[in-house]
Amino acid sequence: MLKRISCIGNITDDTLLSVASLPELDDNAYVNKGIYCLGGRGGVVALTLAQMTENVELVTVLPDSEQAYAAQDFLGQHGVSLRGISTDYGARRMHSVIAALSTEDRNSISFFYPGDVRFDTTETQRHVVKESDVAYFSTHKRAFNLDLLGQVDTDKTTVIHNVASYLSSDEEYRTTMIEKSHVLICNEQESDALTAASDVDNVSLLFERSRVLRSVIVTEGEDGSIVYGRGTEPQRFGIERCEIVAPIGAGDSYAAGIVYGVANSWPVDRAVQLAIRLSALSVSSETSYPDLSKVQQTLHEVQA
Repeated sequence: MLKRISCIGNITDDTLLSVASLPELDDNAYVNKGIYCLGGRGGVVALTLAQMTENVELVTVLPDSEQAYAAQDFLGQHGVSLRGISTDYGARRMHSVIAALSTEDRNSISFFYPGDVRFDTTETQRHVVKESDVAYFSTHKRAFNLDLLGQVDTDKTTVIHNVASYLSSDEEYRTTMIEKSHVLICNEQESDALTAASDVDNVSLLFERSRVLRSVIVTEGEDGSIVYGRGTEPQRFGIERCEIVAPIGAGDSYAAGIVYGVANSWPVDRAVQLAIRLSALSVSSETSYPDLSKVQQTLHEVQA
């Protein structure tokens, strides 16, 4: 039976500018090419998952604007359920990101321009999350997340949380997140912020704070990632070398691989291998998400 997956997070309207190298202070960079695409931590994960499985729902709030409706059409055409998307009819501007991407530097600089959307939960969204087999949390809105986390029965729903440093400093949110998450995903900086706020020396000690927490995954860029498990030795994984076209979105594609693996009860090493492959597929694509025509093929190669 296919698992029901909900992705709680935002959608952004992304402008990706390709430059030879990132500018220094008071310097200019010549833009070689511009790409406009859908982005956002929730949108990219839901979009990627929907290429591999059905029953993927995005839970977010969008403004009453032409751009927002176009984004919904794009998601729907690519298999994402729109039932968990609500419209703020008083808002007119989507969140947007402008990013300068340099293949020479293998890096990017991003600027987030917040929209005017109010993230208020609806009964439909609460129902979607409550009935999910797997709930992936990534949205930056504290109250929105806490409300929806309150709907989760951790004996029925597996919670995967993509950690944000600024939310780790909030004691109520941090405590709820750790207690209700089965899997935490974070980068090095987010891991450091979480352990410092939790007053522990390393992430392995977080297992003592939660009955259900079973994995903490820390990504380290080109150094790969480390998986900490309850009562097991940490496992280190490398990366897949590939041509870098747009060094952005790798973390979201990585998270999609972990969510898919967890939803299908894969061993952690297999889920990480899918995450690594999707991450490479993302940075070798021109957009904020992987080449959608190649996601299913990547899944089959990992399953083989």
